[in-house]
Amino acid sequence: MIVNDDNHRFVFVTRAGEPFTNSYFSETISKLLFKHTGKAVATNLLRSSFVTHFYASEPDLATKTSVASVMRHSVNEAEKTYNRATTSQRKRKGLELLAAQEPVVEKKQHTAPPESPDVVVYGRQLFQVIREESSKVLLGKLSRLSTTTKPVYYLPFDIAFEWQSKSECVEQQGEWSQENEFHLT
Repeated sequence: MIVNDDNHRFVFVTRAGEPFTNSYFSETISKLLFKHTGKAVATNLLRSSFVTHFYASEPDLATKTSVASVMRHSVNEAEKTYNRATTSQRKRKGLELLAAQEPVVEKKQHTAPPESPDVVVYGRQLFQVIREESSKVLLGKLSRLSTTTKPVYYLPFDIAFEWQSKSECVEQQGEWSQENEFHLT
């Protein structure tokens, strides 16, 4: 109801002429939605629906920031709390971009293969033993080549080495090639 009276400067008022409170507004919207759709809907679902639809249109950061400001929260909160897009919907653009790119050739170390490097499993992942000191081993995590379906691994340039207990490592069988690739057998 809209009241045309100088004493009432509110757009929405109750039947008694009082201004809507936040909870009264939410209840009124929920009742209207139920009346027209037959479904009980919380007003936060409207916010989530808007944010999800808005983000699907792929707005730029300035537009996201502006909309978040109007909704009185941050872009991060909108993304984390209100965006109901599924994981695959959120990843779609990135996957499309990657699919359009040329395949990336993996960087490998081009040093001579180690004479007899140990390869071990630690925590269900393959590692090359870099150095042994008493009961500890320095491990370098191996990466699997994506250019083959065979179990072929290499030691990438940008790995972080870690010391682990030798007793928790299980040696693996395989061969090192001249290209410094480990072929798991």
